[in-house]
Amino acid sequence: FPVTITINVYRGDDKRYNLTFTDNDGNPVDITGSTVTFTIKKQQEDEENVVQVIQTTHSDPDLGQTTIDISHEDPEDMAIGSYWFDVQIELNTGIIKTPVKGKFLVKRDITRNIVVSI
Repeated sequence: FPVTITINVYRGDDKRYNLTFTDNDGNPVDITGSTVTFTIKKQQEDEENVVQVIQTTHSDPDLGQTTIDISHEDPEDMAIGSYWFDVQIELNTGIIKTPVKGKFLVKRDITRNIVVSI
């Protein structure tokens, strides 16, 4: 079963997630040739994704490491509130697993771009 966590982000911020895939004994899984997908939806059953990042190039695939970057433009367009996310990996063997899922909470930021007319 996937690990369930909560991710908190501020609207308009860039976010980087460094992921390491391991087996049941904690040993790194070689993810060479694998596809990692990070998906955010408003409701779990929604067909439409709010954000989806598909990663096929990994930071250190032999050690099971990849990086997911969420641009400040993605949370910027998301309303303040609660969403659902998961991370799915399709290994180069064709096996598909969802190791982590949970709530994705977009918080109100304080600093906003301000336009001043003179």
